[in-house]
Amino acid sequence: MDLSSVSWTGVLAVFVVNFLIGFAWFNGKTFYPLWWKALGKSPSEEPGQGQSMGAVFGSTILAGIVLSTAMSVLASLVTQASGTDFTIANGISLGLFVGVGIVSAQSLSHKLFGQQGWMVWLIESGGDVAAAVGMGIALSFIY
Repeated sequence: MDLSSVSWTGVLAVFVVNFLIGFAWFNGKTFYPLWWKALGKSPSEEPGQGQSMGAVFGSTILAGIVLSTAMSVLASLVTQASGTDFTIANGISLGLFVGVGIVSAQSLSHKLFGQQGWMVWLIESGGDVAAAVGMGIALSFIY
């Protein structure tokens, strides 16, 4: 893997897209209340309660940077392999491939064996797919 073809400004931009979509997906007026209830939590419980929020957000940021870099590498590989520009259609396809084919598919067994259920998986996977598609579209303006 050659990271020299990666646009690091693009990685940062895609990270911001990922973070904004995650914020929109899980805010108090969208899926957060339903997700929190599906987890069996009461409204009085705070997310991350008993954990270092610095570690929670730091880990989240690190994971977002890793995902943004991976998506950027994949977009670069698509452009190299096809010899064409990375289009919006390519970005949507890449986002669906990563979001549905890798992230959501892999997390299903974790949610079910962890007894978190289908609703938690659907909400989390929906957010993951939306973020991956958004990141793919953003990458189409970079590559």
